[in-house]
Amino acid sequence: AMAQLFRHKLQNYPPRDPAINVYEAPHGHFAMHKDHHALSILIPLSDPTADFGGGGTAFWSQSHPMEGMDSPSIVLKPKPGTALFWGGRVSHKGVTISS
Repeated sequence: AMAQLFRHKLQNYPPRDPAINVYEAPHGHFAMHKDHHALSILIPLSDPTADFGGGGTAFWSQSHPMEGMDSPSIVLKPKPGTALFWGGRVSHKGVTISS
């Protein structure tokens, strides 16, 4: 139900409110960005080894990386129900879901 609201752009989140992001193949991704919050939290609900191909969250250690020019320092694919925490000044992106 939540994915359908998101897919049809019926769910809006005011700035600074928590958000649920839904990725779908073949175009599901987020470009490199910084959240500019004190803390960002990612809690995956899908299994990256069984539910989709590609994907993951890429992080850069440089303060001003250039997407496409600087390779990410690490790409993480956490298990469902685990959590990733990072500061809002860290550059990151949602890697494209391929299938």
